[in-house]
Amino acid sequence: MADPLPLGVCLRSIRATPDWWLESARRLDAAGFAGVWSWDHFIGQGSDRTVPVVEGWTILSLAAGQTKHATVGTFVMNVMNRHPALVARMASTLHIATGGRLVLGIGIGGAPKEHAAYGMDFPAAQERVRRLEEAVAVIRALWTGGPVTRPSPFYPLTDAVAHPVPHPPPKIIVGGETRPGAELAARIGDGWSTFEDNF
Repeated sequence: MADPLPLGVCLRSIRATPDWWLESARRLDAAGFAGVWSWDHFIGQGSDRTVPVVEGWTILSLAAGQTKHATVGTFVMNVMNRHPALVARMASTLHIATGGRLVLGIGIGGAPKEHAAYGMDFPAAQERVRRLEEAVAVIRALWTGGPVTRPSPFYPLTDAVAHPVPHPPPKIIVGGETRPGAELAARIGDGWSTFEDNF
């Protein structure tokens, strides 16, 4: 008999509270689900901007400490929200601390109103794709420990080191809702995520 298909659950971060999110993660882990994933948003997307929103990396770190088996992952982290060198360090720390349970989902993002509200850059999709390619390159380079020096129009590194080194490094899943997104994932990622209506 074949092993069952592993199932993970992406828990919403919008209209969620930390208590609800963590209780859901604990229950999913206890029930044998393969993973729990979090959206990467800072504010609600509808007309009511006062809805609670949990911050993805913080809640995943807490959930990792309260679960035993489930993968924890970002679904998907917006490349514009954090510098990739910082992401490399955050991801490495969480991956090592969980015994290798982190999966890094990353994409070009798609919440311009959220970025405008926070004063964060949100360039055109073409530039965000280039940034995503560079970000993944930076993250993978830093997961070697370094030192890393590499020119880049977006994320240059000069003699950058990053220890401890994750062995093996986390898988990188690239989010994309188009054929070019799937092709990008095949080129730079370890997997691809999309929505069911894109098949």
